[in-house]
Amino acid sequence: MQALKGQIRVKLGIGLMAGSLAWVLMLLGLTATLEYATLDARFTLAALFQNQSRESGQKAQVVVVGIDTPSLSELGSWPWPRSYHAQLLERLEAAGARAVGFDVIFAEPAPEPAEDRTLASQLTGELPVVLPVIVEAAERRRVLWPGEYANPDSRLTVKELTYPIKLLQGKASLGHIGLVPDRDGIVRRVKTDVAGLPSFAVQLARAAGYSLSDEGLPKEFLVNWSAAGGIKDSAYTLFPVLSYRDVLSGNFRPELVRDKIVIVGSVAPGLKADFFPTPLRLFGYLPGVLFQAAAVQTVCDAAFISQFPATPWGALALALLAGIISAQLYSGRKPQVATLLFLALVAIMTGLALVLFRHKVWLVMVGPVLLPSTFAYTLALVQGQLAAERSKTAIRETFGRYVPTSVLNQLLANPDSAKLGGSEKHVAVFFADIRGFTSYTESTAPQEVVQELNKVYDSLVPIVEKHGGIVDKFLGDALMAVFGAPVELAYPEEAAVRAALEVLEQNLGSTHPFRLGIGLASGSVVAGNIGTKDRLSYTVIGTAVNTAARLEELAKAGELLVTGEVQANLPPDLRARLTPLGLINLKGLAGSVEVYSYQEAQQWSLTKQS
Repeated sequence: MQALKGQIRVKLGIGLMAGSLAWVLMLLGLTATLEYATLDARFTLAALFQNQSRESGQKAQVVVVGIDTPSLSELGSWPWPRSYHAQLLERLEAAGARAVGFDVIFAEPAPEPAEDRTLASQLTGELPVVLPVIVEAAERRRVLWPGEYANPDSRLTVKELTYPIKLLQGKASLGHIGLVPDRDGIVRRVKTDVAGLPSFAVQLARAAGYSLSDEGLPKEFLVNWSAAGGIKDSAYTLFPVLSYRDVLSGNFRPELVRDKIVIVGSVAPGLKADFFPTPLRLFGYLPGVLFQAAAVQTVCDAAFISQFPATPWGALALALLAGIISAQLYSGRKPQVATLLFLALVAIMTGLALVLFRHKVWLVMVGPVLLPSTFAYTLALVQGQLAAERSKTAIRETFGRYVPTSVLNQLLANPDSAKLGGSEKHVAVFFADIRGFTSYTESTAPQEVVQELNKVYDSLVPIVEKHGGIVDKFLGDALMAVFGAPVELAYPEEAAVRAALEVLEQNLGSTHPFRLGIGLASGSVVAGNIGTKDRLSYTVIGTAVNTAARLEELAKAGELLVTGEVQANLPPDLRARLTPLGLINLKGLAGSVEVYSYQEAQQWSLTKQS
């Protein structure tokens, strides 16, 4: 329970740390550029993959009359006589246009006053016309939060408004065309009101008959490029674009503009001053008239995009939630699994963002979602690496002194194979005792006894380790060896028997003719750390241990005794060398045990002693 609580605390700490760090970076504005890039990608995908007809099944209400290169070639260099614009309005009115907006500046009187009077006279007709007002900003504040339009009044300080000439002001509606780039320099938004003057898009929609109250409009809105038609081959196919010269000459189909909102503006690449960077980055800078067309379409459709989360505090809540969930997903996982989960989360959030965007919701996902998840993923990997190092250190401390290097390397490569808390394993256990050692010690100096005993163990231990076993403990003139724990063996009985036979064949490196008695049993045991919190020892506990110990007590010098279970799990070549001794009652154990003896092993050891 304590371990579980500790894991929960670690995961919660990772999640809170990841979410908090992401939120701080959002407030510092360090995620805004990437956040906007993902927003622009959504606009571009929507424009590329939607049909030419809009989702409502209706075609775009906006048509662009472009001041294009052919028009400049035929009508002369810019600016043109204003009588051309008057004639253009006459053509559009005759064709049944609903309203016309000029994305053309009329701030200075024409060289010929008659030109201004001609245009003013045409503006008094039945066709509603909107003229632009230029906004010069004294300051554009760099707001930190990506949803900076939540407080648009803090983003723009108006220095000057440039109106059309007075002769035209009373003849047409006016709307400002002030554009405020975001922190990455891209124009995405329209401020619906500047110094009491509605935006060009709002005024044009009202002029076309759309009922728009100030209360029903946001103070500032993202231009929804998805409201336009889809892109076929270039951004200029978002809206129908007619050449100015063709409309002026009457060489166009009237049904193309009938009951439509028409915006007149430059699309000629030579007039660079009216081109801006937009969310459709794939297509480079776009003419301002296309931006205004998309803005008008957004207002007409009320296709305003809402943002989630809309405030920094909402972003904090989402970032903390994303961090905590991510930490729960990644912590304690293998790096490969954590990576797959991270990629899956990115894919899911990307899909969710696209789905929400189709429903006009901008999910701010980089700062409040992906960044906390990335931090949680990184912290989880670091925490996992540190835990792995601690586990390896614990394994070295626990096993390093009494398992062979090969076994230790396996444990370090796969720490899960050694569940230090205790686990059930199938093992083979043998006890080996030096016969006659007690009488030997009575007639021998202690220093010599220790030397001879160490020589025996120096010969015996490598044999055990060579066959995949470990020496569990030394018991004076005896030892206990385990095969199958902590690292599992496919055939622990065979490994133990071959090790025992080799031990009995050795002279054990001693000058004294010592002889061994070995008992060997197999079965399920509990393997793990036994002891106190300050001092632990790895060992195995179970009936097989007790049985092997009792068999060792019965074994004669140079004899190996094994149980029937061991015999049943041996290959034919070893099984054939067994001599059955029948059922034997062992001290301290209930029931009788079938016992087999290796007679040849006895003879080999006896021969070596003669």
